Amino acid sequence: MLTAVLIVLAACALVWATLLLVQKMCPPIRRAPHNDVLGFVYAVVGVLYAMVLAFMVIVVWENTGAAQQTVYSETVALRQIHDLAAALPAGPGAKVITEERAYVDSVITHEWPNLDHGVEPKTEEHAAKLRAAILRIDPGNNPQQQTIYTHLLDRQHDWLQARRERIERAEEGVKPAFWWFMVIGAVLTIGYIYFFGLTRTWPHLIITLIPTIMIVGMLVLVWDASKPFHGMISISPEPFKTMLTSWQY
Repeated sequence: MLTAVLIVLAACALVWATLLLVQKMCPPIRRAPHNDVLGFVYAVVGVLYAMVLAFMVIVVWENTGAAQQTVYSETVALRQIHDLAAALPAGPGAKVITEERAYVDSVITHEWPNLDHGVEPKTEEHAAKLRAAILRIDPGNNPQQQTIYTHLLDRQHDWLQARRERIERAEEGVKPAFWWFMVIGAVLTIGYIYFFGLTRTWPHLIITLIPTIMIVGMLVLVWDASKPFHGMISISPEPFKTMLTSWQY
């Protein structure tokens, strides 16, 4: 939060200094005759940039929602694996439950803080042990255990798929080309206001600062939300923590 505020304040300071420089190099009286034409063009430019910025906000928000859904899908699959393992004989079932708890604990402790950097080796090792514990189960000729084991394999597939999607979405972000376009568009949209000629500096400064705060603030929010598992608007590992707590009782 503090970083976002500092970025917005720095942008406002830069806008203020640039406006003072423009006022000194090109007096308002020389720019004032073109205010009518400039206002019409700026209305078009502002609307176009606002549409692009709104599109970026929607895309990032949808990606965050999809990432949240992958977390939900993974925890649901893990809960079902736990319940199915508990219905198996004590030996193989208990091994699956033990490895599953170790995996969830590793997700919370080691993987979540490092999700932006790809697969976390320690957690991946626990995931491999959980898969191995499930695959080593021998249901024998017992029809009930065979049915449970079939469902267990299905839930294992769901868990692994959700895990892969979670890791992939953590590494995703807004493409650099979009960021270049958004930043250059912000500079042009804000800088365009300097062409207006207002005889008084303070009203001109206020008129410039308002879109600066809005545009830079939205860009900071988009940047923060583009990494769904970190930042001010982030997905917490609370579903995993709740699940692990419930298994301890």
